[in-house]
Amino acid sequence: MKPLFTWLALANVVAAAAATVRGDEGHDLFENRIRPVLVEACFGCHSQEAGTLEADLALDNRASVMRGSRSGPVIVPLHPDESRLMRAIEYHDEGLQMPPDGRLPEEVITAFRQWIALGAPDPRDGPAPDGDTIAGRSAVHWAFQKPAPPALPVDPTGWSRTAVDQLIFAELQNAGQIPSPEADRRTLAKRLYFDLVGLAPTHDEIEAFVTDDDPQAYEKLVDRLLASPQFGERWARHWLDVARFADTKGYVFTEARDFPNAFKYRDWVINAFNSDLAIDQFMMLQLAADHVKDLPGDEGDLAAQGFVTLGRRFINDQDDIAADRIDVIFRGMMGLTVACARCHDHKYDPISDEDYYAVYGMLWSSREEQDDKYPLRLVDKNQAENVGVFIRGASHNRGSVVDRGFPAFFSSFAPRVNSGSGRLEMAEAIVHSDNPLTSRVFVNRVWGHLFGAHLVRTPSDFGLRCGPPRQQLLLDHLATEFTKGGWSLKHLVRKLVTTSTYRQSSTPIKE
Repeated sequence: MKPLFTWLALANVVAAAAATVRGDEGHDLFENRIRPVLVEACFGCHSQEAGTLEADLALDNRASVMRGSRSGPVIVPLHPDESRLMRAIEYHDEGLQMPPDGRLPEEVITAFRQWIALGAPDPRDGPAPDGDTIAGRSAVHWAFQKPAPPALPVDPTGWSRTAVDQLIFAELQNAGQIPSPEADRRTLAKRLYFDLVGLAPTHDEIEAFVTDDDPQAYEKLVDRLLASPQFGERWARHWLDVARFADTKGYVFTEARDFPNAFKYRDWVINAFNSDLAIDQFMMLQLAADHVKDLPGDEGDLAAQGFVTLGRRFINDQDDIAADRIDVIFRGMMGLTVACARCHDHKYDPISDEDYYAVYGMLWSSREEQDDKYPLRLVDKNQAENVGVFIRGASHNRGSVVDRGFPAFFSSFAPRVNSGSGRLEMAEAIVHSDNPLTSRVFVNRVWGHLFGAHLVRTPSDFGLRCGPPRQQLLLDHLATEFTKGGWSLKHLVRKLVTTSTYRQSSTPIKE
């Protein structure tokens, strides 16, 4: 009889040889059958190199594959039946079907099953993304951090009139530049009239300002224009563009194309700006005027909901109408492209398809109401209803039901929806003091209208793909002062147009 250790040694040699054979077979299978499919069918949505990590899943190398997605591992080596990757490509789960544009050929699926059964060998080296995922990047993205008031630099020259100027002057110094001289009075008068009321000043109005020797003449002109009824008309136009306001529905077959009483929403916006309605209240009314009880105003505020309802009708396709409304709410107020998650998790921002249908449920739980007094508006249905995720955006193919609510990444400050449609809770979350986006997005729009270029170049997209602000310290100063000052548009506009920065000449400085 041979010693025991001899039999053990022989068994180890045989096992090692078998593993080597399996490994060689698995590597050949990967190179010939698996890698080409990953490149062709998967990397468009799951590749670090391509810059898209949907569900935080990268398939660029073995380490990334083994790490899996935000939901956990996608492969269990040696066990294809326990691997989520197989469930996805075999289309066994209606809520998880990959690739989304069509099932892979049967022979390819068989190859993946065989590859996993061999231990999923993968010769590709490299680390898994370390923080370079949607979740990781979102956690440190500047726009998703609550703005904080910056320390103000000192301007020893005396050029600065305000904190805004101090921040601008510091940047000019860092760039080796100096401020431009102040524009002449005629130019300043025209600039103020066009920016604040959208009308050219008359000859007499210009001459009255030019010859006024009152040291406060400029500030008094600003206050007079802010008090003009034309101020609301001018600035309402800016907001109506954000609101994609229209008084017609687009193509709707033989149905009447006009929105009855659409002009009342336009007039409501004008009156809101002229009365300097706080912008947080301004936004809440547009989403949930039927629920807001403690804000100033009367039933006329119900016209505010034209913000949501006065968009295209898409031949009355309710899913397209809802997508349009979700888009105008989140891009317009928070600079988030939530509607991108209608068919799949957002490829660039921390918005899942579950987030989309949580918001969709709020609109699905609301019904339209039309009468002779107001534009089309929303009221809650008698029975609120959560909806299932539309697989690949198809309403006839439903996945798991999602509770109504705010996008999960931003849910720390969002009230829970316990009853009703949830539109009021959505409005409260959008204007919440801990929301890092709303005040930034609004002041960035105002800055762009007054200075001709936005601090953030993509005013309706503050997500991970947007570039950094021209001056984040300035943007955060404006956002924090705006909310501390009661969300007053007129106060914000006055603050900006009375700066030395705004009063500069546009004539290039000769070197």
